[in-house]
Amino acid sequence: MPADCLRRALRVLQLSVSLFAGVAMPLTPAVAADPLSMQQRADLRARLGTLDAQIYDPNVRFSARQMLADLGQVEALAAADPATAVELRRILLLKGLVEFKRQNVEGARDMYVKALALPAVGAVDVEREARAHYNLAEVASDLGDFAVAVTHYAKAHDHAQGHAAFTDDQRLGMREKRGYVLHEAGRHAEALAVNLGVLAEGERLLGADSIKLKTVLTNIAQNLHVLGRGPEAEPYLSRCLGIARKHGDLDKEQEMMFQLGVLAYEMGKFAEARTWMTDRVRLVIKAGEKAMAARAREDLAELEQKLKGRR
Repeated sequence: MPADCLRRALRVLQLSVSLFAGVAMPLTPAVAADPLSMQQRADLRARLGTLDAQIYDPNVRFSARQMLADLGQVEALAAADPATAVELRRILLLKGLVEFKRQNVEGARDMYVKALALPAVGAVDVEREARAHYNLAEVASDLGDFAVAVTHYAKAHDHAQGHAAFTDDQRLGMREKRGYVLHEAGRHAEALAVNLGVLAEGERLLGADSIKLKTVLTNIAQNLHVLGRGPEAEPYLSRCLGIARKHGDLDKEQEMMFQLGVLAYEMGKFAEARTWMTDRVRLVIKAGEKAMAARAREDLAELEQKLKGRR
């Protein structure tokens, strides 16, 4: 049964970047691999401050390609001098953010992995740190690197805990996504534990009938199904169905009817499975959803073939 996890739902708000032309500023040149002079370090920090301000200012337009080139220039300088290790990490995080904003998922992953592997020294901007871990988790999940995503959704949540920049809803979303990637990483029992916690917290924050609970209810059912505990999954699917009906979510309603039909078949409740599939066809036909109706008929026909083969 496929997980219903909206990959962009409850996304932590990010600073916007417009991809237009900017103006480069010269740096005092340095000899490769030699420590920088005091003046060169001052120039580097000033230049980095300017680039940082441009990237984080929503009203500033710049070329992503040129920005990456400018960051690459200061990166080469910072990498040559142990005294600028803090600046090097900051540069890599900025490169990761620019790559993330221009939707270069592999580039963003590589920059964030490189940056976050370096120790955070001195005063750390906790909000930026949380968002960097979150962005890395997002791109890692998109790339199917679920082990990395598991780690960094957890770190994002840890940094976001108690920080005024993040709402309870956003923190809950981080936990929900961690539950999803745990399942995708094959760590089903851990995923179930996380998702049950998300459900309890979601009920407290949002109410027992909130439409936002539909994802975690579906994911809990999937966790239980994969763990061989199918009968325990049924109440979660039924509850999700009830929420979908209450909120008029036809797509989710018909999906839950399908899932309940599949589960009933797997448990040997063949008449119940047929009822779920038949009622689903009637529902989407009545709603005038032709594409849904065609799929529902195909699924019913497939069920009938399986039932016929059992006779």
